[in-house]
Amino acid sequence: MGFRTLATSATLTAAAAVALSANPSQAATLIFTSGTSTIFGSSPLTNSFTQDGITVTFSQPANNSGNAVSRSEPSGNVVSTLPNGGTCLGGQRPSGIVCGNPSTDGAELNAIKMTFNKEVILNSANVTARTNTLDASAINIAFSTWVNGATTRQFEYEAPTTGVAAGTFRLSDYTSQFSSFIVPANSPITITSAMIGSVDYWLSSITVTENVPAPLPVVGAFAALGFSRRLRNKTKLATK
Repeated sequence: MGFRTLATSATLTAAAAVALSANPSQAATLIFTSGTSTIFGSSPLTNSFTQDGITVTFSQPANNSGNAVSRSEPSGNVVSTLPNGGTCLGGQRPSGIVCGNPSTDGAELNAIKMTFNKEVILNSANVTARTNTLDASAINIAFSTWVNGATTRQFEYEAPTTGVAAGTFRLSDYTSQFSSFIVPANSPITITSAMIGSVDYWLSSITVTENVPAPLPVVGAFAALGFSRRLRNKTKLATK
């Protein structure tokens, strides 16, 4: 009886090990962060986007002045100024608008929080930097810092205005790559900004991978089986 029980256990354990080893790695998920035009600020209002069960939520924890707010815009909206749409991560403009809000002249939006409902690995972010030639600043740069716990990543986005007709917007598109940036579920990433000149920058999409426990390797599974066998044999001898 003992031998038959052991054989059945080994068969099940081996089958489970093969099944685990055949489990494919998680596929990357592209989340578009452009959607219905939404304004959100220091109030409880937030803005969320979901793809394949992964939800990212944006909120604004603080601002430098009472009227600086962020917003999300759909793709194709005001095509001449922001064709890809997106969610504004930061901005500063001495005249005109910041993040598309006419009431924010001279205000700097410099802090956004981004939270995921699941533990994810950040892969890349598609970002558009935008400036207006009416501001007459040749150098327009947003320095962006992403922080979660002990992990920090920094990026630089520039939108030059030289060589562009006066009174038009200038856009520069970037794909920022992350490396080993794991974000726990419901643990906010704080995105802060420092500006030179007149610029705001928008996140149009972000690519993440859900971080799930790795399957038990086949070798590890059979090693565990061998240890279990030896332990049962010792138990049998001890009871005789």
